[in-house]
Parts: sequence; C-alpha cells; structure tokens
Amino acid sequence: MLEMLKVFFDKVKRLFKRLIKSNFFAFCFAVIISFVLTIWIWTLRIKRRNFDLLKTLKKNNSGYILLFWHGRSMISPYLVHDTKKQVYGIFSKHSDGRLMANIFRLYNVKPIWGSTSSSSFGTIKDALKILKNGDVLAFSPDGPIGPRFTIATDSALYFAMKAKVPIVPLYISGKNAKLIDNWDRYMIIKPFSKVGVKLGECFNIPDNLSEDEFKNVKIQLQNLMVKEQQELDKEFGLEKIEPEKFEESKAYRRLKREGKI
Repeated sequence: MLEMLKVFFDKVKRLFKRLIKSNFFAFCFAVIISFVLTIWIWTLRIKRRNFDLLKTLKKNNSGYILLFWHGRSMISPYLVHDTKKQVYGIFSKHSDGRLMANIFRLYNVKPIWGSTSSSSFGTIKDALKILKNGDVLAFSPDGPIGPRFTIATDSALYFAMKAKVPIVPLYISGKNAKLIDNWDRYMIIKPFSKVGVKLGECFNIPDNLSEDEFKNVKIQLQNLMVKEQQELDKEFGLEKIEPEKFEESKAYRRLKREGKI
C-alpha cells in the first residue's frame, strides 16, 4: 500500500512539474496558492517588532535590501506591504522560479529575472538601479539551494555596497509551527497561530573593502542573522536550527553532480 502511494505521488509530482512549465498553468497555480495563502495569513495573529524602522527609511527615501532565510518565506509575500515601497525580487526563469514569481507578483512584488548565485550583468544593473531609485530588493541569501542559514553568495553585500544602501534582516517565527525535514527546514505556520515578525537594525557595508574585509563583514552579517533567528525561535518554543555544512547541502550535491567540484 505504501509503495503504491509513493508511486502515485511521484506521478503527481512529475505531472505538476510538466504543467508549471506552461505559463498559463503556472499562473493558475499561483492564483490558487496565493488565494489559499492570503486566507491562511488572515487567521494568524502577527506581532510586528521594530517596524518603525520602515517609516524612517521611507521618510529618507532610502532604498534597502530586505533579507530573510529561505525556510521562513511562507508569509514573506504578505509582509512586503509594510514597506510602503515598490518591492522587487530576484527569480530564476526555470519553472519553479516562474511559479514563485507569479505568486509574489500577485502581492505586487515585481520580478527581476536572474539568480543571486550567478548574477548576470543585466541582473546587477537592474538591482543597482532599483536600489538607487529608493525601492526595495528582497530575497533569501541561502536560496534557492542552500546551504541553510548561510549567506551563500556575495550578491546582497555587493548590491548594498555599490548602491550605498543598508541591508535590513527580517526574522519570522511562530508558535506551534512545523519545521519540515528538508534542506532549509521550511517552516509551516499553522492557522490561528501567534507569529512574531522582527526587523533587524540596518546593516551597512563600508566602501572600498579588501577581499578579506569583505569576507569578514559577510561572516558578521551571517552570524548576526543566525543568532537573531535562533533567539526568536527559542521565544516561540521551536528547536534550534543550525547552519548547514556545505558538504551536506543541496548546493554541494548539485555542483558535484554537474562535475563542478
């Protein structure tokens, strides 16, 4: 019986992946998911902390980079409304990326097509223009393939340094939340739960950093984001999630499969 169910779900998964390659079906799925997610979020008791910072940034007409861990992205599309600014996200053109872009677009998040792990010249140019115009760029520094709770690429720091804008960490946790046993320990918040959403203080990247200094600042930001997320999780009674080792990550397995390491 279990084997039959496994075969059935594998077939459903393959069918789903084929369907979302179609722009039409990808949009239809996005509408359904965003509808369910919006109703789900309406049941949550969300308590915001340090969100007055957004008023200061808006008053100063300052662009900024909003960073949140990939595993805590469930309600992130809804939270962008708090910025009172135009928000952009970086999405890949693969089927999964297009589906996510369609979901976020329904929450008024505009897509930049590219990747935070291998930013093309076009992606870099678009990101810097957005930030210099006073808008917001939001993404997960450990997405889309990890390692979990690590700043896997230099993109966020590079964009912040070149555009001279701050990085604003966003932390999300919830009471009675379920942490899935996958690479990012994705958090599913149960309906009618209490949710804590906290903005960290602005993290500024100095100009003209040497390679070693840049690496140290990156480690400082990563350690800060891990520490503050763990503290929020502890407050809500969740288990302590540690950063994933590169050798154990999905990113490592993919690179090895592609013969790049």
